[in-house]
Amino acid sequence: MYTVNRNDWIGSVRDSEEIDRLLPSTIDRQLIIYDERWQEFNHVFQPNGSADVDSHSKTLNWLAKHLPPTEN
Repeated sequence: MYTVNRNDWIGSVRDSEEIDRLLPSTIDRQLIIYDERWQEFNHVFQPNGSADVDSHSKTLNWLAKHLPPTEN
């Protein structure tokens, strides 16, 4: 599970799509593209904005599914 901002000048959607194509099909993943304009380079999401909240939620769900916590 990874996210990218369509308006990001640093990590482009094109690069993310290419990485996605290169990953083995056995890896459960999802590329999510957001369209947010918040800062000059749009590299990070606006803190507590909709893309930030949604990406955190989806990432935590993915981690819980694939890397569930274990008891110590």
